[in-house]
Amino acid sequence: MRIVTILALVAFLGTLARVQPGEVRIVEYDIDGTATYAGVTWNAAAGATEQKQFKLPVHESFRIATGELAYLSAQKVNVTRPDPLQKGGIEILSDGVHGTVHVTIHINWRLVSEATADAPFGIAKASAKVE
Repeated sequence: MRIVTILALVAFLGTLARVQPGEVRIVEYDIDGTATYAGVTWNAAAGATEQKQFKLPVHESFRIATGELAYLSAQKVNVTRPDPLQKGGIEILSDGVHGTVHVTIHINWRLVSEATADAPFGIAKASAKVE
């Protein structure tokens, strides 16, 4: 029983030894510009990649481990909906052609990467290693 307790304690202390202060950073993604909507791809906590469509501006933050890659892209998109004033009509909320989209990545409140796109359906991409 004593050996099992000692082994469990060694395993626990080994786990603590790997958890160093500063291994996780706060990563903030900001998306803005004069475009109204953007299709967004980013990596979030635990290495997951997410794709969403947002009305701009957008701010999101995650805790990401050091050594990982922070990645953010935003593409100007065409967004429509049924026109409530015209039966069978379509209202264009965003044409994907006009305007700009701008992305920034901050790690622990320090700007580390940014990009802007102004082309029709343009994509702004930014990335940085989390250190």
